[in-house]
Amino acid sequence: MDGILDYFRDMIDENAEMQEWNAKKHLSLYLAGCYDYWLVTLLGEQILLMAPVEDFLVARSKKHMSKIKEITGYETVLCFKELSFYLAQKMMKERMSFIAVDRQMYLPFLALQIRLDMKRKAENVEREKFTPSAQLVFLYMLYSDESAFGLQETAEALGITSMSVLRAMNELKAIGVITEKTAGKTGRKKLYFPIEKSEYFRFGREHIMNPVRKTIYVKRIPEEIKVYRSGLDALALKTIIAEPDHPIFAAYTDEKLFADFKVSNIEGKEEKMSEIQLLYYDAGKLTTDDCVDPITLISTIKNKDERIEIVIEEMMEDKGWYVD
Repeated sequence: MDGILDYFRDMIDENAEMQEWNAKKHLSLYLAGCYDYWLVTLLGEQILLMAPVEDFLVARSKKHMSKIKEITGYETVLCFKELSFYLAQKMMKERMSFIAVDRQMYLPFLALQIRLDMKRKAENVEREKFTPSAQLVFLYMLYSDESAFGLQETAEALGITSMSVLRAMNELKAIGVITEKTAGKTGRKKLYFPIEKSEYFRFGREHIMNPVRKTIYVKRIPEEIKVYRSGLDALALKTIIAEPDHPIFAAYTDEKLFADFKVSNIEGKEEKMSEIQLLYYDAGKLTTDDCVDPITLISTIKNKDERIEIVIEEMMEDKGWYVD
C-alpha cells in the first residue's frame, strides 16, 4: 500500500523495511484471502500488516488477528487507506493495532499511539453543523426501526429529492455514523446502514443545528397551514413543566402565507399571540402526534436552565439511544 513505508520511516524508524508476505504458505485459504499482507521490520521487530479486502467488521478482524498471531508469532496490525473516527475509537477500545496512512497509528504492543491530522479533522467536523436535509435524514434514521436505508425510499418518505438524500448520506458518512454498501442485481443500488443507535446519536448530536430559520408572531393561523406544537409549548404537553404564556408552533412553509395575519414581534410578545417557528425542514415527516419530534423540540429551545434540562431528561428516559 502506497505511503506506508514512508510513514513508518518518517514517524518511527528511519531504517524501517517492508516486503509483501505470501500468506498462502502459512495460513488457510480463507484467512489468506481476507487481507493483503506485508511484513514490516520496525525498531528491530517484525510485524504483519493486514489490509482488509472485504467488508470490515471489528469483531471478526479481532478474531482473525488473534489467530494469525497464534500461527505466525507476529504482532498483527490492520492497515487502512481511510478510517472513520468511530472505527478508530472502537478499535482502540478493543486494543486492536491499526494504521491509517498519514492519519493515525495505534500500536499498543509498542506502547505507541500517534495521532496526526485525524484528531484535528474530527475537531473540525465537530464544529460543523448539519445541513437541513442531512439533519432531516439523520433524525429519520434515528427514529426508524429499519436497519438499512435506500436513497429512493428515503426520499419518498421525507418528500425530498434523491439527490438531497445522497448529499445528506455523504454528510453522515463523513462523521462516521453510517456505512454504505451496494446491492441489487446490477450492484448499483446503494444501501446505508446506521451504526449502533446510542453511538449514532452520540456522534451525530454535536452536528445538530437549531432548525428554526425565523420566528414570527401571528393573530391567527390559517387553517390550510399545517403546524405542530413546538418548543416549551410542546415540552409542557409531554412533561410536568408549566406552559409558556403564549402558544408556540412550528411550520415548514413560506412566510408569505402568514402575510395577512402577521404582527410585529414586539406586539406578538406583548399580546401573547401565537409564535410560529419557521423550520428549515419538514419536521412533520418525523412525528406521530401534534408535536414536533423530540430532537427537533429540544433543538428549538434556546435557553435551557436546570429545570428544563431535568424535564428533557425525563421526557427522553424511555429512549435507549439518548445519551447526555
